[in-house]
Amino acid sequence: MRMRSAIRVAVALVVAAATTADAAVICQKKSGAMFVRDACKKKETQVDLATFGAVGPPGPPGKPTAISFAAPANTPAATIFDSGKLSLVASCSAMGLVTLVATTAVDNASLRSYGNSFDAVTNDFDAAAPLTIGDDVTEHRSLVYTEPGGQVVTVQYQISDSNPANMSTPLGGTVACLVSGIAFQSP
Repeated sequence: MRMRSAIRVAVALVVAAATTADAAVICQKKSGAMFVRDACKKKETQVDLATFGAVGPPGPPGKPTAISFAAPANTPAATIFDSGKLSLVASCSAMGLVTLVATTAVDNASLRSYGNSFDAVTNDFDAAAPLTIGDDVTEHRSLVYTEPGGQVVTVQYQISDSNPANMSTPLGGTVACLVSGIAFQSP
């Protein structure tokens, strides 16, 4: 029981240390005490995390896709991302206000979109019900989409328009509306 607790703590420490030290290892003294270090000391043994199941097999690589909508005012709706199941469509009104709409080709999907101004959350995202996830906002947003067949899409993006109330001029005023970021999707 004590060893399992020590292993859990060690794994948590490695995960935490991985953000600051790429080559961190777990070292164990003869007494059983474990430490996270850049390299084990002379009388310590490096612990192989795979021996107790802390390391799984590598998964398939994600498929990164850049998304970009940099448009003048009065630009009609355009698809800026399509995973085959999730589509993102952006438009820019005559007043220079941006709108971003998500649609799904699969019923019963889940979509979460978070930012500073509002959150769009649905656990029953259906093909017949497009969801506005950005409308006259200037902010950084995160989106996670999951559908019953297993496809997962995550998107990190910025959205900005020329609304004087937002005191925003995307790309130094060279465009009226901007949506840009990167999307990752599982198969």
